[in-house]
Amino acid sequence: GEIEWDCDCPGKMRPCDHIAAAAIAVGQSEAGGDAAAGDPSSASGDAASAEAAPKPLPRVEDTWRHVVYRFSKVEGGLQLRRFIVAGDGGETPLEGTLSGLLARPAEARTLQIEQYDLQADLLMGGPGARGVLPPTKLDALLRVLVGARLVFLDGRPVAMAEEEVLPQALVEDRGDGVVVTIRRDARITDVPSAGVVLCGDALLRHGENELCGGWLQNLPIVNGYSAAQLGEVTTRVVPELLRRMGVEIKSKRLPRIERGIEPRMVLELNQLGAALSVLPTLVYGNPPCARIDDGRLLHLGGPVPVRDEPAERRLIERLRGDLDLIPGRRSTFEGADTALLVEKLRRWRGDMTGDAAKLVGAKVRLVPRLQVREATAAGVPDVRFQMVFDVVSEGTASGTRTVDAGAVVRAWQEGLGLVPLDGGGWAPLPQKWLDQHGGLVAHLLAARDGDGRVANHALPDLGRLCGDLDQPPPMALGRLAPLA
Repeated sequence: GEIEWDCDCPGKMRPCDHIAAAAIAVGQSEAGGDAAAGDPSSASGDAASAEAAPKPLPRVEDTWRHVVYRFSKVEGGLQLRRFIVAGDGGETPLEGTLSGLLARPAEARTLQIEQYDLQADLLMGGPGARGVLPPTKLDALLRVLVGARLVFLDGRPVAMAEEEVLPQALVEDRGDGVVVTIRRDARITDVPSAGVVLCGDALLRHGENELCGGWLQNLPIVNGYSAAQLGEVTTRVVPELLRRMGVEIKSKRLPRIERGIEPRMVLELNQLGAALSVLPTLVYGNPPCARIDDGRLLHLGGPVPVRDEPAERRLIERLRGDLDLIPGRRSTFEGADTALLVEKLRRWRGDMTGDAAKLVGAKVRLVPRLQVREATAAGVPDVRFQMVFDVVSEGTASGTRTVDAGAVVRAWQEGLGLVPLDGGGWAPLPQKWLDQHGGLVAHLLAARDGDGRVANHALPDLGRLCGDLDQPPPMALGRLAPLA
């Protein structure tokens, strides 16, 4: 029956070198055995047996051919030529495409290729170019050839790795300020082409080429900062360098840089009379060690955080979506807008400072309280009243603060849901009570003079309000009854 072959080697190509060698060996062994069985002179002696001995088996490396990549330095950069190397070491230039060679069965039978060979062939796109490789094509080739074994530079074997080499920054003290130096990686031994460096035996891509120059001709870059600019170095220069390259800080004047400090949005609320002022700020740390102003990090004290800009954007989008506010811009709300904002703030899941605790923290309610004083002068009734609303906090027996009834009624008439409190904060209006008694209270307040005396025609209304509040009516109301 048919013989099945398999191999436990890690190679991706099937059949692999090992299966092919085994098949060749078996085939030659069978051929030698058949020849010996059919030869009548096979027993003619030791000399004849020696002549009929099978030839040595060919080695696997002598059987298969591979693609070799030879980079060479020329004026202006690197050029690449590909060769097909045979087992005996002989090389044949690959003048066309690898795909064209594979289309010829006689050539393809002994050609072993890898996935990166096919990808490189697509990038080369046609006969091997003798000119300088453009930087974009060279960058793509270096990415494709990662892990390739048969790569040479000017005849010297080189390793192909994924690493992208970056410049290095050094921050050190100088005078009363600091100096920031951006320099090449110390491992670089040569720059054979723009954007490509040689580090020992490894041919690697180089990053930050706009800053360094393709040939690293801009390095070193040295910038000095005075003592007055240390804040800028700490909050802007160093975090930006950390985002782009390795940074070594030898300066003893700069605060430490710390990763993992998360950004958060803080609302500062301040009461301005009957208005509410809100200032959102984007900060790092609790308490804040840095603040973001117009996209720049301002150091406030303590460690300098490494910015998390995606998290910052999410916080800004949430602030706009939930409260329609912009960080760093103060907004003032009046009238009905204040009540609407307060309702949103009650649902806001974030930090608040200033009057926020008074506004959305403790629950308070307004309780009406009426005081009536009366006297008689020359037989004329003199009735005065004062009405306030006690501010009662949840769990407190009696209020320690009051709100004038005039302010409460005005807020009710304007359709507001809140009234400002003396000393800061707001309280929700007793809407149900005002819907029932607000018109009567407004009438009594209008019938009262500056000394608090109520006009006689309004005394019946005052008596009705007293009854609603379970208080005795003024005695003067009884004397006026016969006149009604």
